[in-house]
Amino acid sequence: MRPSDDKYRLFANGVVFHKLNYEQLVASLLGLSKTLYHPTGSQMPSMEHRYFWAWCGELILSSKGRFLLRPKPIREAPEEDDYEALFSAVIHCALAGSKFSPKTMMEARREDIIESLHPYHDRHLVRESMLLLSYMIFPLLDVTLKRLCSNFVDIGGNVVGDFEVPDRRHVSTQKYGPKNGKNRCSSVRDLLYLFTRENKDTDLEVALEKFIDHVSVVTGDPKPYDCIGNWRNISLHGQKMQLTIGGILLNLCLLLSLARLKPTFDSHKNEVIRSRSQFPAVAARNYDPWTYYPPVEDPWFDFS
Repeated sequence: MRPSDDKYRLFANGVVFHKLNYEQLVASLLGLSKTLYHPTGSQMPSMEHRYFWAWCGELILSSKGRFLLRPKPIREAPEEDDYEALFSAVIHCALAGSKFSPKTMMEARREDIIESLHPYHDRHLVRESMLLLSYMIFPLLDVTLKRLCSNFVDIGGNVVGDFEVPDRRHVSTQKYGPKNGKNRCSSVRDLLYLFTRENKDTDLEVALEKFIDHVSVVTGDPKPYDCIGNWRNISLHGQKMQLTIGGILLNLCLLLSLARLKPTFDSHKNEVIRSRSQFPAVAARNYDPWTYYPPVEDPWFDFS
């Protein structure tokens, strides 16, 4: 967005993420995806993106959120600990370096002093956080899709049920199956096609179609799932990545995860707000690694 477009930003129009219902939050996700990744040139995440990611992290990775999203109890699926730790690391990476732009020279000087107090390597890690996110996001997307498609593929990529997806040339199909077809699936592209075919949530279907159509418009690729698969191959070979790919695919992971919370979204949201209201972020962060919202240290922030 251009500076002249600031009046169209969500914050400028009074949007407060923790006050939104499920449909409004998904609409915000789709809108923020367009400002992050668009045909005229992608932009680095704004504080709107970071507040949105922080609130989604709070919803999904709170103790109740983790419980609601687990397909099995943790004692039966200890790998869920690994998934939640990865999700948390990705959210923290997306929020690293969050700060409002200084409005005065004094504020800018204060920010410089604070930054200089951080260890040298920490400073550079924060500066490269969007690059790191662009590589970290693919394992998260991979496991998120496998959890949603667990009737067909397990977390390790072993195929446990028969399915087929369009082949690379889109002239035939690629068959998967424990006996009749490929018995392992490590393709994010194919998992996206599988999930789209098996998804029965019409609201998610509409939102996912809008999201993917936008990726297609920006990239000029009429096969956006293939495009995302190519992005993953680029990341695996250590080639240069667009810095906004991490943010746009984080939004995809959040879209898929938030849909699992939809049946009890309002009650869950209110419970998260009640819990967080008891422990302000500044105090909670002294001992709770699952605290994300707000993304900046703000002793005056509240949920009213």
